[in-house]
Amino acid sequence: MATRVFSDEELEALRSFPMIGKDELIRYFPLTPADEAFLRKFLRPQTVLGAAVQLCTLPWLGFVPDEVPWAPPAAAGRLARQLGLPVEVLRGYEVSREQTRTDHLRQVAKYLGWRPAKSLELKELDGFLPARAMERDSPSLFRLGCEYLRSVKVIRPGVVTLLEKVGTARQAAEQETHARVAHLLTRERGRGLDNLLVVDPALRSSRLHRLGTGPMQASPNSVGGEVEKLVFLRGLDAHALDLSALPAERRRHLAQIGRRLTAQALERREANRRHPILLTLLAQSAVDVLDSVVQLFDQTLSGSESRARIKLRNELAERAKLSEDRLTLLDEILPVLADAGIPDEAVGTLPRQDRHVPADRGKRRGHGAALPRPRAPAVAGGLLHLHPPVRAEGLEDRAVQERHRGTAADRGPDDPAGAERGWRTQRPGQGADLLRAGPPRSGDVYVPGSRRYDNPETYLFKPAQWATHRAEFCRLVGKSSDASEALPLVMDELDEALADLEDTLGSGDGPVRLNDAGELVIPPLTAEDIPSEAEALHGELDSITVDYDRELAQLDEKGHRPLRTVSVDEPGAGL
Repeated sequence: MATRVFSDEELEALRSFPMIGKDELIRYFPLTPADEAFLRKFLRPQTVLGAAVQLCTLPWLGFVPDEVPWAPPAAAGRLARQLGLPVEVLRGYEVSREQTRTDHLRQVAKYLGWRPAKSLELKELDGFLPARAMERDSPSLFRLGCEYLRSVKVIRPGVVTLLEKVGTARQAAEQETHARVAHLLTRERGRGLDNLLVVDPALRSSRLHRLGTGPMQASPNSVGGEVEKLVFLRGLDAHALDLSALPAERRRHLAQIGRRLTAQALERREANRRHPILLTLLAQSAVDVLDSVVQLFDQTLSGSESRARIKLRNELAERAKLSEDRLTLLDEILPVLADAGIPDEAVGTLPRQDRHVPADRGKRRGHGAALPRPRAPAVAGGLLHLHPPVRAEGLEDRAVQERHRGTAADRGPDDPAGAERGWRTQRPGQGADLLRAGPPRSGDVYVPGSRRYDNPETYLFKPAQWATHRAEFCRLVGKSSDASEALPLVMDELDEALADLEDTLGSGDGPVRLNDAGELVIPPLTAEDIPSEAEALHGELDSITVDYDRELAQLDEKGHRPLRTVSVDEPGAGL
């Protein structure tokens, strides 16, 4: 059972000394005069220093590793300096009999008020773990059990023993989970949950894998795929599943297991373990897919609008370029048309000779090679009005065309011209009008059932819900739940506070005062004064830190290093 939670290296780390930091060294490894008097009862120097290591390690880790002689060198050196002993004598503690070290630990535990983990203490642990197993996985539950034992001053038992307790609590949590959702697991729904693990020939994968695969990018196809998932989940009533009987952490933990395990691994589990996982995964997927649909639609719409705006800008630039070319051409044509001395048959050739363009360019553009002189004013007028309105074919967003005609700021919602241009008042529930009026602002539209886009008011207590929580809340804050009793007390507190404020303002020389204009002046809050005892303790800690660094340097010079050190990043460090 233990190896299924931790690896062999992690188990070894849980049984050994971790590396120690400055905070732990300062907190757990000072010796009081009473501690020194207790340690002097041991006769030999190595016994005194070994017992001192156990005395400080027990409150630090909650247990004492077997490798007492190989305690962290900084901790051993600090204890040796306080006891006036050379740190090298600790190596002699290794030759002591195991029974002797156990007797020393028993005496140290009795001095500190710690108890061994016997049947009564283990029974109390059995009552503590199951309630927390609903919200935590095995590693977290193991560490929580260690913290509990340390808080009640019970020496941590062996790692395997504690992991067996954790496994028992986990099994009880699984049974409790199934009992709380049993009313939702009908026969038809059970078959639907099992079908999630079957490979669909059309998808070439299981529905479970399909639900766990998110979109690669925001596009209309991605929106369609997410909508298809949402329709499938709605068909299973995933959005209507009421899992409030399970704690939120438990639901999140089961959903994570469902995403992490493959369909084959889930299929090998028993039904009473598999179905709650799939049920919570469905409910969580319904919320996640709904959020994904809204987000993808928003991103796709914004991308389409951006691309439409770029196309519109490019067309406007092309229009300006064509207008510039036509104006240049008019500058060359109009003087020829207006010159009565140029014969009619030479009108079409002179501009082309000046511009050095092919003679058939006018034909390719659709213009005749020669222009009759009587039609010159009409031709000139036509050339001046050849540039048509901007063509909007191919633009991806109708909203861009509306913005090109005018803005909502130019025409209000009640303006008839604004109404002709397609602008509408932004009202929730009118999706088409919202799109035509521009992107909705935050709070205009809420998506029921969503976690990211739902109305925040849905997270507040309803009056019926508050009635069940009012008594507990009033007990925690020390107020009466009866308004007839609580309101007069609050009014008295208000009157007292206002009286104090009036006295402060009346003096005129306090930090809170009224200026000449009758305005209330409140200066910035001052920092809390630090007591002198805290200042003295801060100076003592600084001196201890300097001594600690000096001890480390001396130990490095002498080469006193443990045979094995455990990194603080390894599991179980600091337990």
